[in-house]
Amino acid sequence: MRAQLVAVISIFALPHDVNTAAGSPNETPKRDADPLISKFPKFVEWFRRQGGFIDDRVTIGYEPGSNIRGMITTADIPAKTEIMHIPKSLIIGGVDWCQDFETIKKEMDMGPLSKWFDYFDFDDSSGSRLPLEWDRSDEPGSARRELQGLTPDDFTHRHIDWFEGDWGCLGGKEMISVFDFQAFKIYLTRSMNLGLMPMYDLMNHHNGKINTYIERDAKRGGVSVLSLVDIPAGFPIYNTYSWSGTKSTNDLFGQYGFVEDYPQLWQWNDSELERYRAYHRYVTTDNNDVNLDENPNHLGKWNNKLNFEHNSPFYEVLVISPTVAALLPTKHLTGVLGNGQLSLEGWRSVIDNHHATLRSSHVDALCDNAMRTLNSLPTTIEQDEKIIRHEKLRLKRLKEFGIEDANAADVVMAIEFRLAFKKALRLTMDVATQEREAFFKDTEVATREREAFDTDEL
Repeated sequence: MRAQLVAVISIFALPHDVNTAAGSPNETPKRDADPLISKFPKFVEWFRRQGGFIDDRVTIGYEPGSNIRGMITTADIPAKTEIMHIPKSLIIGGVDWCQDFETIKKEMDMGPLSKWFDYFDFDDSSGSRLPLEWDRSDEPGSARRELQGLTPDDFTHRHIDWFEGDWGCLGGKEMISVFDFQAFKIYLTRSMNLGLMPMYDLMNHHNGKINTYIERDAKRGGVSVLSLVDIPAGFPIYNTYSWSGTKSTNDLFGQYGFVEDYPQLWQWNDSELERYRAYHRYVTTDNNDVNLDENPNHLGKWNNKLNFEHNSPFYEVLVISPTVAALLPTKHLTGVLGNGQLSLEGWRSVIDNHHATLRSSHVDALCDNAMRTLNSLPTTIEQDEKIIRHEKLRLKRLKEFGIEDANAADVVMAIEFRLAFKKALRLTMDVATQEREAFFKDTEVATREREAFDTDEL
């Protein structure tokens, strides 16, 4: 039986466009000099000596036509093939954040005496740069300023702030050791609810092309990774960092520093949303005058009849492609993410059914907010597309002169994020306008109820 484990939070050394975003899209990576590729056979030897299994048709390389490094196949792998097995004896931690951090730090401090020394030696988490490493300054030219207010103030540093805070693992103390920070970064970017799982954490994230699933192995213990579909030779092997909409595209960027490929789940908030939430709570409560059987068109009744539950309490859009999106997706709709593949036509079909259940007034509120948000920003999508090209070219030239400018790379990351976010907001407006006739129409009674609620008459 397929295990429904808590959302993966693993990452390989070069996740999607974290470091690659810093250079030209056409820049060819120096594959022969990549230690993660050259050291992989030795890492496999260690993994197998420790009781792990990995199929001989799996290696580490660059995804076709890109400079994204990850796990790929060297020959065809049929569906339902066991690709790897991680024995329980190789899994580190799995208790909670604090204890797992201490365990990782202890094993790292042991050096060659640790059973996991080869695993930590192979790890290249330090080679990726995360938003939590950005300068906290909000001054002009800083990466945080380049986010243009599209994220909460604590967005970039929330994980480390909690960890070091009064209620976190360190109880108000700061990490003063480089090794402590390295252990924290490894845990943040490579672990899942079971702990650190060597080899498993080398797969990249892609909820559109995910081709594996995991099973708890009751007979042997540990975890097995199996192919979900036939995987052709030379194709990447993907898992997910976010099952069933548990993490948004915003969350993934804040934690890992990359904007995921489609599908993307965007969330945002503002001061207007609490009234929407209050109204939603009111109309879905049984003990009010408007949620009655004689009023079958009321939102509360539709929610109950259709098992309609929003994926999150935020404004939200699930972007499938540059032209296809689901507005205010439900948990049922986001349940596809990370659990299998769906064709574009398949997505269109389920989205059409979903939009037929959306109340037009809610869509209008989403559309209006997306428009207000876009209009409030200092640059447009078209301007950002020019800015990002300029910043990438500048960063490439700095590298050619042997200059490593971390802030310049951070700025590129931030602009890529805000550009993708803005495109999602504009698509939200386009879909809301183009598919207006598809949404569930408000009755006059329902409209009066909403107006009365807005004026506190109910």
